[in-house]
Amino acid sequence: MDFGIAASWTFSSTSHGKGPVDGVGAAVKSRATRYLLKGSTEQAFLSAEEFFRFTHQANDHQVMKGDLEPNRPIEAFYIKSSDIDFIFKRTLQKRWACLERTNWIEGIQSKHQFDPVGVGKIKCRRTSSDSYSETFELF
Repeated sequence: MDFGIAASWTFSSTSHGKGPVDGVGAAVKSRATRYLLKGSTEQAFLSAEEFFRFTHQANDHQVMKGDLEPNRPIEAFYIKSSDIDFIFKRTLQKRWACLERTNWIEGIQSKHQFDPVGVGKIKCRRTSSDSYSETFELF
């Protein structure tokens, strides 16, 4: 609703139903693991920001796409927790404060597909292709 686009959440089991973004994450972590295994303890990442800097540097080379537009193979971004806290307090905290905490999604651990169907309503299915769904009102 905030951005005027449809949204849904699909949670997959390990190694099932993954998409390109999971491959990018695996490539980033694999490169970092190889770097750490070759190095000394002084080269270890001690913070998320250090991991980001390594990822950014390790992928800081440009390639040419089919239309000859230069781009990086993996773009990495770092968002400070203070920025996230600020956005949370400015937008979500007020919204969440007015929600009753009495309605729960029953059997949530057995559901893997969640589609909003209105303000405070969510349709849940066991799998993304399951024809049976349950709708829960959250407030």
